[in-house]
Amino acid sequence: MSIFYDSMKKTLDGTGIYNTADGSFISHELKAYEEGFGIFEEEFERLLQDIFIMTASDESLESREILFRPLKADSSVEKRREMLKARYSAQNCDFTADLLCEILIGAGIEGRIAENHEGGILIDVRKRHGVNAEQMLTELESLLPAHLPAFLDLGMTWEMLEELAGTFGEIDTADYSWEEIERMN
Repeated sequence: MSIFYDSMKKTLDGTGIYNTADGSFISHELKAYEEGFGIFEEEFERLLQDIFIMTASDESLESREILFRPLKADSSVEKRREMLKARYSAQNCDFTADLLCEILIGAGIEGRIAENHEGGILIDVRKRHGVNAEQMLTELESLLPAHLPAFLDLGMTWEMLEELAGTFGEIDTADYSWEEIERMN
């Protein structure tokens, strides 16, 4: 029984006028309403889940991501939730080292931040979460303060190579170009 069915039955029973016992005309009418309201109830439950990032469906996450990038991140739902949560929690007035690390996650980057000799920050990208270099820069520009230039170091690490194909021998025999390897990451 749905909440709507229970509520309608309780209301009708409270009047003392209607016979809502099983098999009665009103009982059949309530069951028909229950079918219709069941669809609404399922949609309402889905809406309630989609309100919060941590319980949102894949479609809801994608509709939020489309605000920042042309396509959804090619990553797991959990990682995409983490990225959105970090992105929404970034405040424009406080740029501490911890917040800069959160901004990186929000832009789909796992990496380290170091001061750059050119007065900005150098981001050593260790892992990308479904975003390419162009998207990373665009998102970082929108999240970082305008006076703080960011430079990306997208060099491949051994860890990245091992995640792609398992062993160096497999990568070497597959005859990948560096561009292909970077696109896989």
